[in-house]
Amino acid sequence: MKKFSTTSLSMFLLCIFCLSATADVEVTEDINSETNVILEQCNTRIKQVSTKASLSFCSQQLTALDKENYPITAAKLQLTLYDLYLELDDAAAAEQQLISIKNSTGFKRSTEIQYLWFRKSAAEKLYKKDYVEARNLFENAFNIAQTAQSDLWLAKSYNDLALTEQYLNHYAKALSYYQKSLAIKEALGNDLYTAITLSNLGLIYKKLEKYTESQRYFELSLEHYLRHTSDNADINAINYMSHLYGNLAEIYNINNEFNKKHFYSDKVISAYNDNLTGNDKLSALINLATIHINANEFAPAQAVADSLSEYLPRQDHSFHDVIYYLKAQIANHQKDVTQAITFIENAMDYSDTKHDSLQKMSIYQYASELYYDNGRPYESLVYLKRYQVLHEALLEKNTARTLK
Repeated sequence: MKKFSTTSLSMFLLCIFCLSATADVEVTEDINSETNVILEQCNTRIKQVSTKASLSFCSQQLTALDKENYPITAAKLQLTLYDLYLELDDAAAAEQQLISIKNSTGFKRSTEIQYLWFRKSAAEKLYKKDYVEARNLFENAFNIAQTAQSDLWLAKSYNDLALTEQYLNHYAKALSYYQKSLAIKEALGNDLYTAITLSNLGLIYKKLEKYTESQRYFELSLEHYLRHTSDNADINAINYMSHLYGNLAEIYNINNEFNKKHFYSDKVISAYNDNLTGNDKLSALINLATIHINANEFAPAQAVADSLSEYLPRQDHSFHDVIYYLKAQIANHQKDVTQAITFIENAMDYSDTKHDSLQKMSIYQYASELYYDNGRPYESLVYLKRYQVLHEALLEKNTARTLK
């Protein structure tokens, strides 16, 4: 199938504000058990429910909070809302959160809030491809991390600087920063953060066409993701793991190690079965079908798709768009064009009722390619344009994943 070329960069919008890198004096508020619970509940919801539901819940928590007495907690909640608004493609609302935080008492009192604000502002510069300014802002965050002597902040800042140098094509610097980030994260024993940096190393070696090193880092990353998800019902981590497996499948094809493809597939499936139930397990089956399709393994993909078809009569249509999207790809591979177009049109109908822009983008792109390959250029152009609009908005999210 013909592929339309797309830019592969990332991040968001916002002006840079002039401010000091650290506060003169770190003032802490009396964060009692009640405010701790508010933050914990918000973070737990993000791992367990949809972005829209998380935004509603965390916004209510912020509204109910006594902001005058707990300005730092309020700023932390606003930073969380910023991330959630980005996930929902509401750039204006996200920008407003950053502006509000910059002018808040919590920002003035807390170097932690300043550190987080610098990182998010820098990430927006990355999206606008202003890499030098992004690096300056990331360096401000790094200076705060050094002053605070926080290993976790230093680990994240090294990862940030590595990403920026990578975009500037300074690969030696990027690798050096990634390795420093990795050393700290491994010492801290945080499997999730370690997995993210290992995956970043795999990506940079893949870019440099050093596929053996790339494979080694991807495999190590997956091992840490599996350890993390064995102890945490973290939907986002499981989704990251699925994306990682896609990279692994590609590397195995390049390195002619087809046997390993199934070995790691079995490990991922085992992790899903041990930790997921209900809709989470359904989502995992969808990821599994996607893995098989990406690896051009359409017989097992068909078997999983048949299982997924059993969910289509349900009143809950949450997964109908992606199920039909998978079935369209399988039908197209089987040269059943009529059925493939029917399935992709069903997928678009269900997708248009949802707010999952990432899924919409995939469906629109595939629909555009499918129409183009079958002599329907007008429909192809319509959905290509829809894809391009979403693609620009979603670049930031892909970069945000690397800033951990």
